[in-house]
Amino acid sequence: MTTPTPPGYASDPELEMLWTAPPEFIGMGDASSSSTAPPLAASFSVSLPSVKSTESAMLTPTSDLVTAYNPLESSVQSDISGGTIFGQQATYRVVPVGYHGSAGPAQWLADQPLQQAGQQFAEQINPAMTRALRLVADSVETIGIFIAMLNNAGQIYTTADKNSVLPAPSDSGS
Repeated sequence: MTTPTPPGYASDPELEMLWTAPPEFIGMGDASSSSTAPPLAASFSVSLPSVKSTESAMLTPTSDLVTAYNPLESSVQSDISGGTIFGQQATYRVVPVGYHGSAGPAQWLADQPLQQAGQQFAEQINPAMTRALRLVADSVETIGIFIAMLNNAGQIYTTADKNSVLPAPSDSGS
């Protein structure tokens, strides 16, 4: 069950992994339909195993962050919504005592000073906690975007490599 976001707070995202193992580099479509020749460029080399290894090395820790973030975010939002974690509803027990012992049943009374302090503290800390969660979520999302861009670079290189053509050898020089 998802806890509703308290009024006045920005809703934090729920994170999820799009993949847990790097997809195979199979290219991104057919680039051979282009009618213009690509410009000449200096030679370069791409190590697809290195790209995939780097991507793989980032996926597990990122997945661990996602796994830890969602329950934490849910717990924080639940505590904020509950409105009791900082003593906002604090009470104390009073047992009436007479000359010969107990003079009646115990009573629970509101601890006004503690409740007031808890409410003031919650007004300050709740937005700070949601901002901290948002920073974590944004950071994890940025890591995910980098991983996706790394994969995209490998896919684009694979497409370019599959569609590259060597010019026909010329007979000049014989």
